[in-house]
Amino acid sequence: MGWIQVVRTAVADSVYEMFAHPIPNDCHEYLVWILDNFHESLKQKKPQLLKKTSISKDPWAQFYEVNHTRVADSFFGLMKKTVTCSSCKNASISYEPFNVLKIPCLDNSRPFYDWIKNYFIEEELDDYACERCSPKRTKAIIAHSLWRLPRNLFISVRRFAASGRKDMTAVPEAMELELTDLFDSDARMISAHGTNCTYKLCGVVDHHGNHMG
Repeated sequence: MGWIQVVRTAVADSVYEMFAHPIPNDCHEYLVWILDNFHESLKQKKPQLLKKTSISKDPWAQFYEVNHTRVADSFFGLMKKTVTCSSCKNASISYEPFNVLKIPCLDNSRPFYDWIKNYFIEEELDDYACERCSPKRTKAIIAHSLWRLPRNLFISVRRFAASGRKDMTAVPEAMELELTDLFDSDARMISAHGTNCTYKLCGVVDHHGNHMG
């Protein structure tokens, strides 16, 4: 009961206020909320700085310089996002931290690795605002790749499409995952626990039910 009261106080007047009420809530949203709050609370006002040379070259070091917490050490990874204009071929690169990989369902595929790999397939954008081609709107290719993996990896299965349809495809068994092939070609193939990028399944959350229980 003490924990519930702390949560109710923490979510008051925020977009997560639903966690204060005794109703069914999304376990993935709750997990992300907990991780983010512990991370923000543990940030040091004057974080331990890494070597200047590594900060200038390594996007993870740049993120970690101002996000130096045990939560980041254990649960945060980094994704590289590349958007390439189909007209002038200009590439816009950004790096996005993540604490959960959100993987869509993939029908007619038995290996869970294929579900994860499907997330990293290139996509085409029809209405892209390229800096060089502006004000003309162009097509572009968007691609994601891994830059760094966390020590502990959370994977969430996205079952709802943009149309609102729910995909009830059964999740394939995955007792062990090797994610080396999904790294960016320019990245050091490394996770928070060294060069080992293999994960063993430790637990599963099965979120089911409705507003009645």
